[in-house]
Amino acid sequence: AGQLVFLFVVALSCVRTNPDARPTMRTVAQELSAQRRSTLDRPFAAISIGDLTILQV
Repeated sequence: AGQLVFLFVVALSCVRTNPDARPTMRTVAQELSAQRRSTLDRPFAAISIGDLTILQV
């Protein structure tokens, strides 16, 4: 579940409405290579999209 949350957060950061706020492809590649985990402390079923939009890549 943690990997899914992480991938969703990365995906959301790539489609931000302000292009200047989007991560570079280099940053995305580094994040995916490092496979960082999200810091949400709730069970997967209790996580909402709103929770994911506040996380940063």
